[in-house]
Amino acid sequence: MKRKLLANKIALVSCFDINWISHVVTPLVENGAHVILITDVPRLSFSNQIDANLLKFITPIILDSHDLTQLDKTLKEFLSSHPQIDIQLNAPIPVLNRNYLDTTSGDVINLFQHYLGFIFAIIRATGEVMLANRSGRIINIVSGLGRRGLPGTVAYSASQAAILGLTRSLGLEWAPFNINVNAIGIGWLASEQNPTSDFDSITKFIPLRSIGHPDDIQGLLLYLLSPFSTYITGSCINVDGGLISHA
Repeated sequence: MKRKLLANKIALVSCFDINWISHVVTPLVENGAHVILITDVPRLSFSNQIDANLLKFITPIILDSHDLTQLDKTLKEFLSSHPQIDIQLNAPIPVLNRNYLDTTSGDVINLFQHYLGFIFAIIRATGEVMLANRSGRIINIVSGLGRRGLPGTVAYSASQAAILGLTRSLGLEWAPFNINVNAIGIGWLASEQNPTSDFDSITKFIPLRSIGHPDDIQGLLLYLLSPFSTYITGSCINVDGGLISHA
């Protein structure tokens, strides 16, 4: 029997957008990993999107995405009894579409203190385990808006640029410890849970002339977690139909 790519691997995944949970968890579990899912989405809300046969390989930790103190405490307790974390994956944070002058202090706090605060805290906690083991893979899924502008997305674009900066710098900082830190850059995507209706106005800006799907990242995700990508770190590879190159 052929050994699965991620057999015996432990993946800690953060995802606070119900539209992404099944798309980031399923390929990991199907390839042999056990997933610890940190989310603020109730289990009943996402469990029907995932094959019932795979749910037994997923351990959900449901947290309030606004409570960093709870996160720190929960991670400390969990990781104290789980000395092995091989993979840490952060799914895209929920998009904020709002003109600059309409963006409130609360919006900024929600993006940078809560969502980005969670990502920073999760990477820090799992990083301690990976540093001790001198091995690990960290992947951040980020919007292309971190590198190109779009009206009505100033705060969100800034948050994505922050994640890209984290990826590049941390990739360099932890490279001596055999920890690879990379990002997957995404463009316009549609899914069954989050359909995009105005295709024509969007696809004309995409060189491949089609809207992507969250599942389009799965091949790259598995590549970045495979033995074939050990010489890649601090990088962002795009799955966006050529959108960034066109911009």
